[in-house]
Amino acid sequence: MLDVLHVSARWLVLIALAMLASAPAFALFVMRREATRALYRATAVGRARWIHTAAALALIAFLLDALVHARWTWFGARAALLAGAWASLSQERVSIGAVIVAALLLTQSFQGNPAQQAEWVLPVLADWVHLLSATVWLGGVGYLVTVVLPGALREEALLAGLAETVRAFSSLAVAAVLAASITGIAQSAGLVGSLEALLSTAYGQALLVKLSGSAVLLVLGAFHQLVISPQLSLWRLRTQQALDAARRFRISLALESAFAVFTLAAAAAMTLLPAPSLHAAP
Repeated sequence: MLDVLHVSARWLVLIALAMLASAPAFALFVMRREATRALYRATAVGRARWIHTAAALALIAFLLDALVHARWTWFGARAALLAGAWASLSQERVSIGAVIVAALLLTQSFQGNPAQQAEWVLPVLADWVHLLSATVWLGGVGYLVTVVLPGALREEALLAGLAETVRAFSSLAVAAVLAASITGIAQSAGLVGSLEALLSTAYGQALLVKLSGSAVLLVLGAFHQLVISPQLSLWRLRTQQALDAARRFRISLALESAFAVFTLAAAAAMTLLPAPSLHAAP
């Protein structure tokens, strides 16, 4: 059985990494167009708070993870990378910050089941791509509800930027979900091994919980794309309808964020549970 402290430490690590990954992802891929620049400037204070909170949470999570797993070498490397990521993102050197965050995510891939395989290079790289895609997607949901939406609701004119931001994030989320799904399926096939192991082992059951959470997130994402986003686009003609849509969007995003945190908890458990194919009886 897993110790609650061990899972909590790994869970906090994943939450912190998702928060860190979302900030450069939005700057580089979501809010680069002219239509979103005013909203990007309006969210400067919220963005700074998000980055500072993510860095503080990451440091606490890395320390707790090192304490419970006695991996102090990893803690030193991660702390150094975290300092670089925080400094770069705080100073709007987004590209450098993104590279450092990607390196931080790679350190996480070395601490799970993929790194225990005899031929570990491709599994670790696949896990890294999976983790990078998932954190951009799930962290982006939290970034939207915590940073972007509060800024957009301050002024009606910023609703145009919100509509464009939602469209751009939806495109990024689709790409991230596709990459996470492909790498996730490949990893699951190699680490679970059989339907029986999926249903009867703790690792397989954690994977099922993670998949269930991901399915709910996909449904909520489709709702935002097909229902909320078109209503936000009507802000010039129907300002009140667009404002109402933005408020509903905030509620549904908060729900999606809760499921994202739940999904990350299952993912955290999977990094600590033995994979059936690696611990099968000879």
